[in-house]
Formats: sequence, structure tokens, C-alpha cells
Amino acid sequence: MLHKCRFATGLTFSSDPLTEELQCSVCLDVFTDPVTIPTIPCGHNFCKSCLNQCWDKSEACCCPLCKETFNKRPDLKINTALRRVVQLFKEKSCLTKPDVLCDICDERKLKALKSCLICQSSYCETHLEPHQRVPRLKKHKLINTVENLEDYICQKHERPLEMFCRDDQTFVCLFCTDGDHKTHNTVPLEEESEEKKTQVMKIQTEVQQIIQDRMKKIQDIKHSAELRKAQKVGVFVDYEGGLVSFYDMKSRSHNYSFTGQTFTEKLFPYFFPSLNKDGKNSAPLIISPIN
Repeated sequence: MLHKCRFATGLTFSSDPLTEELQCSVCLDVFTDPVTIPTIPCGHNFCKSCLNQCWDKSEACCCPLCKETFNKRPDLKINTALRRVVQLFKEKSCLTKPDVLCDICDERKLKALKSCLICQSSYCETHLEPHQRVPRLKKHKLINTVENLEDYICQKHERPLEMFCRDDQTFVCLFCTDGDHKTHNTVPLEEESEEKKTQVMKIQTEVQQIIQDRMKKIQDIKHSAELRKAQKVGVFVDYEGGLVSFYDMKSRSHNYSFTGQTFTEKLFPYFFPSLNKDGKNSAPLIISPIN
């Protein structure tokens, strides 16, 4: 049973079309080392470990999604292009932070616009107004919203961490920039925050473009598979050469071939035309030799 192969990888993402496209149907999580079964043309992708665990628990090897079976367990190769897409998606998901809510709102908390390093609070548009009007509060250091404001106070000087040291990749206060970080490349916190947002947007754009290209390729394959639905199929078997080929007899075009097979016993044909959408075969199956 398929559900016996499911396990948790520790990474969870929100449900959206992009996530579903990058989701393994076995563990129901974003791919880890994605692989495609090379010996069958279904094109379904799985985590390498998920697929191996499913096969380890089953006597027969098949695609966990469409159940198409095959005789020999193949050597799985990681789909490097898809793995790169997943890596970019995970980077985007990790860098995209949730909204910070106003600390002053009582009932329905609104989204905060700014965080104050002096007050150690985040404010929505309404509750931010005093910091824009009162002279004493106007001197406070406002930054783009962040969670855990206590992490933005310098433990050494007990001052707001208003700067970012790009050399050491750490937050520093103004006193630090005159001391241990005097010769380092330091920038205001807002500047670094804006740059991080720009990076996130670039990663998101890159991921979306890769996904769009991949979806277009999938649609092209599906469309091509629908020109190939033949009414009359020719089957050619080369016993000694280990070759089984399928042809569209009407257009006299080649559809697909299984190569590198090993036949040691007598072969028998097995046909399974499946059912159409109405639950019935649309036409009888007729087997005839080729003259």
C-alpha cells in the first residue's frame, strides 16, 4: 500500500501550485534528491530515498503513483535540474519571513509597519503616529519590522544594533563601529534589509521562471502524448537484440522502444487497453499479424 511508504522529512511548506509541483507523492513533502524512474515513460518524480524505501518493502517494482510495473529495479540518477529548482524554492521559502504584528493593538492585531529599537516594540500605522509627532520619540531608532527585537540590542554596549557588518556578517551598534569593527564594511540596518529583500525577489523570479519553463515542457509532452494515441498499434520484438518497439500504424511513426532487455524464455503477448472515461471500452481489441 502506498501510505506505508510515507514518512516525514522535517520540512513543511504552504499549499500552493508551486509547492504541489515540487512535492513528492510518497512523503508529501518537497523533493529531496528528486529522481525519475528511467525505465518507464510516466515521468513521475519522487525523492530518491522515498522510492528506494517503497521498493525495499515490496516484492515488485512499480511507480508508486501510476502503479506501472517493470521487471528490473533500475539504478536511480538524481534529476539535477529539478534539484536546483527545489534548492531555489527552499531558499526563497526560508528568506521570506511572516508578517510582524503590532504589539499595541488589543483585539485584532494589525500588520506592523516599523519596529523601534529603543522601545523594543513594533507598531502599526495608527500606533506609529506618536513616533512621527512627539519630539522625544522622533529621536528613537525605527527600522523595518523584525521579530525578537531583543536580539537587536548589543550585549556589550547595551545599544541598539543599528548597523550591519558585512565583513563578519553580524549586527553591530554605533559604538562597535568605532571599536572592533572600525575598519570593517558596515552599513545601516535598513540598507542591508532592503538588499536582502531584493535578493529574495530575484530568487523568487528565478524559481518562477524555471517552474514556468518546466510546466511548459510538461504541457508539450502531454500534448505530444495525446498526437500519439493511436487506434492501430504495431509491436516489434527483437528477441536476440532485447528490443521491444511500438509504432502508430496509421501515421507509420515510432512511439516508444524498450531497449537493453534480456529474454531467456518464451514470450507471450499481454494486452490491457484499460477503460475510457465512461467505464467502458470504446472499441473491441483486435489482434492481427502484420503482413
